[in-house]
Formats: sequence, C-alpha cells, structure tokens
Amino acid sequence: MTACTTFFFAASCSDSKSDPAPAATGIKGSFTPTNGVTTVTATPASGTAVTATPSAGAYTFADLSAGNYTVTYTPASGFEAPASQAVTVTAGQTTEIPAFTVFASNYGGAITFAVNGGTAGTPLTSSASLSSSVLNIYAASFSGQVNLNANGVTGPGTYPISSGMIIVGTSIYNTSAGSMVITAFNATTRRITGTFTASSGSNTTSGTFTDLKLR
Repeated sequence: MTACTTFFFAASCSDSKSDPAPAATGIKGSFTPTNGVTTVTATPASGTAVTATPSAGAYTFADLSAGNYTVTYTPASGFEAPASQAVTVTAGQTTEIPAFTVFASNYGGAITFAVNGGTAGTPLTSSASLSSSVLNIYAASFSGQVNLNANGVTGPGTYPISSGMIIVGTSIYNTSAGSMVITAFNATTRRITGTFTASSGSNTTSGTFTDLKLR
C-alpha cells in the first residue's frame, strides 16, 4: 500500500498602491509688513500650545487636532500686538486666517503746517494713513486744523488733493484746490515724507511732513 501526502500552499497578494496620505489639519495665515511679528502661537481649548516662526510674513501650523484654537501674535520691536484670532479647525482641513497689517507702536515722524500765512508750528496731534491708494494727512494746532486726501498715491510724485478741509477757529472750509508732493515713500516701513498746499477760497494752508508712519 502506497501512502500519498498532499501539500497545500496559501497564496497571498498585495496591492502595490498605497493609501493616500490623510489631508493636513492645521492653520495658516499671513501679515504685512513681513517683519512685524516674531512668533505666532496657537492655543487649543484644552491641551498644549504650539508656536510657529513666520517666514516672509507667512505662518503655518500643521498636524493639529481638530477643535477650537486661539491664535496670538508676538510683535517685533516697534510694532503693536495684532488682535488675537479665534479659529475652529476641522479634521482634514487647513483653516486660513485672513491677512492683516501689523501697525507700528510708535508712529513718530514730524509734521508742521501753517494756516492763512501764520507761523508754521508743530501740531498738537497728527496722523497719516494710506488705504486703497488714498493718502490722508491730518494735523491740528491752536491756529487751525487740516484734513487732506490725495488719491492714487503709490510712491514719490505730485498728487492733486481730491478732498479735505481747512478749519480756522470754528469755521470749516472744504478744500477746492491743492496738491501733495511725496518726496520719499518706503512701502516696507510705511514711512512717508513730503509737502502739501491747499486752499479754500481765501483760506490757505501749507506744510511739510517728514518720516511719518502710515496707519
């Protein structure tokens, strides 16, 4: 009698295709000027805060757990701290915080102006802002006030005053003519230098501003 032995072999197959990597769960954002913030911190409602160092005005947090976070910013020297942001992070998604501007903590600079031929003096208060290419210069002293706007400001050059007012005592005069001459404009530090002249009927004003920080 002959004995026979049968062997069974189990075959295995593998799929050469790997599963796709899961989508990142995180937070990203940006700001200008690019040197305005040194660190960004994302603090979850429960858990440990994580910190990111911005690069060229952009920051990213990756591999976060889903949930609610508070994002805070450490300003660079000479800048104000930006407002914190409340962010809800969804699994598999990167939440983008809208871009924002970091403002200088010390606007500094200097401005002098005169109304109706008076002696030019340093104002009690002044400010400068640039938004959507509209430059606004405001200054007030005991002799009067000026609030002037020039459109299309993108750099050094001469720009007509589009609107504004001259205030003498309690009387307000809308400007009807004038110009701003921008002699220096630094888009990175947002500082501007120049002169202005404006008139409203018989009321006139002229002034200079040097290294004013734009809001």
